[in-house]
Formats: sequence, C-alpha cells, structure tokens
Amino acid sequence: MSDHNLIGPFVRRFLLEELVADRNLTTNTQKSYRDTIRLLFGFVADRHATDPTRVTVEQVDATVVRSFLVHLEQERGNSISTRNQRLAALHAVITRTVVKAAENVPSLRDKPVSPHTIRHTTAVHLLRAGVDINTIRAWLGHVSLETTNRYAEIDLEMKAQALDTCAVSGPDSTPRPSPNWHTDSELMSFLASL
Repeated sequence: MSDHNLIGPFVRRFLLEELVADRNLTTNTQKSYRDTIRLLFGFVADRHATDPTRVTVEQVDATVVRSFLVHLEQERGNSISTRNQRLAALHAVITRTVVKAAENVPSLRDKPVSPHTIRHTTAVHLLRAGVDINTIRAWLGHVSLETTNRYAEIDLEMKAQALDTCAVSGPDSTPRPSPNWHTDSELMSFLASL
C-alpha cells in the first residue's frame, strides 16, 4: 500500500485548512470534529487490524460509516443526537477528503460521492435489510415519514424483488382452479337477477 492512499494527510489538511483557516470554527467545534475522526480511525483500524495512522481512503466506505454509527449508538451508548452530530462531521470530512483524494486515487475520480450519497446509501441498505421505515426516519432525523418514503419509492431492486414474488411461474405451472362462483349456478342466477 502506498502512502498516497492514506486518509490521514487529507484529514489533517481538512482540520487545518477547512476548519481553522477557511471556516474559522470555534475550538469546541474543531475538537468535536477531531474526536469524531479519532473514533472513526480507531474503529476502522480495529476492523482491518491495522494502526489508525495507516487507514486508507478505500477502507472508509458507506458500509464502514454505517457500522461506525451503529457502534457509536449501541456499543458506546451515544444518544441519537450525538450520533447525528458525528455523522454531520463525517459528511464534511468525507466530502472534502473525496475531492482531494480523487486527485490521487483513480477509483474515486468517476464516483459521485457526497454526504447525500452516503446518507442515501445508508437509508437504502437499512431498508433492504428489513429495518422498519419509521426507524429509518428517526435515524435520518426526518420529521415526516413522507421524506423517508422517497428511499423506498426509488429503490428499483426492491421493486423488482416485489414483482418477482408476484410473478406467475412458467408455462408448465399448474393452472389455478376456477373460483367456485363460476360454477355455482344459483349464485350466477342470483347475480343475473339483480
């Protein structure tokens, strides 16, 4: 692995250039971003049996971020608002990092990665995993269930699976018997008399 794939230098630039020089964020906000990154790097390093300073851009994908957020809430006992604050920090870091990393990592050049992409991917994966839509709504911080339903409406893979479950088998499938009302002459007479 070459050093140009390491995420650390990109994050260092983000913390120094974006947070301090460009946006002039408060010290507490800077520390919050720092703590989020430290927690993420430790989490990724544990999963990949590596040192936190050797975490690569490729190792921090949507699946890892989802797992990290679950880890924060379930294993570290963070509240939903703390988890969402960490997610917001990651959105900012990832957006800046992807832009900078794409200059060095060819596989990122053609991929449209943004905070929305990560959020959308997370919601769709949760939906596909069978997580209740209302739970996803709360997890994403949506006020209205209608907003979250957009993820269900546009998931073509789930639509295809639903259609497959309704599909009639091939030509050798057994024909379904006619409903009883087709052969019940009394019922048919009654209906004809109405």
